[in-house]
Amino acid sequence: MEDWEKWIDLINTRYKVKFYNAFSGEIEGHINKSIVFDYWNGKTDVLNNVTIYLGDILVKCYFFGGDEIENDITPTEINSIEDHNRLVDYLKDVSACLGKEVMLTPENYSEEDKKLIIVNKNGIELDFSDHPIGGKY
Repeated sequence: MEDWEKWIDLINTRYKVKFYNAFSGEIEGHINKSIVFDYWNGKTDVLNNVTIYLGDILVKCYFFGGDEIENDITPTEINSIEDHNRLVDYLKDVSACLGKEVMLTPENYSEEDKKLIIVNKNGIELDFSDHPIGGKY
């Protein structure tokens, strides 16, 4: 929960977001921590989500559980080196904020899969050897 709190604070202060507040049915410009934590603490069964804007890249987060911070992207939204850099900068921000390794993986990742991008603060490893890459890089 500590990591989630740090991540939410980072996102709320550094990024444009649209948080869907399922209670009000409204879109808000920041993540409402108390609503997210109430869901995890069993005080409500209403699931909320957020969209984070990295230029034209939409990063989606559904607050399914407190044990892992998972963000979803659509690879087709990454169409330039600038888009790639925005995504990597986001991963670096999250890694530095949490003091932990952050990784970009294929959809439905399992431990047997390769991690495509690994960021540990400012250290970056890339491994696209087994994955076709679309877009112009």
